[in-house]
Amino acid sequence: MEYVPGPTLRHELERLGSFQLGTALDICDQVLQGLAAAHRAGIIHRDIKPENILFDDACPPPSPVRLP
Repeated sequence: MEYVPGPTLRHELERLGSFQLGTALDICDQVLQGLAAAHRAGIIHRDIKPENILFDDACPPPSPVRLP
């Protein structure tokens, strides 16, 4: 997997406490789209947790979510 410069979802939740509803829905949508793409390719992640959801700071806001 390539290097992703940015914080994890866990780090951001600890820092901010929570997200606004629209932001939370956007994050969930990106995670679910990533999992769906992986499943279509025959890949099962098996370790989805806040520590494994990464925000890509190299991209302009809103930062896309990456799954390792």
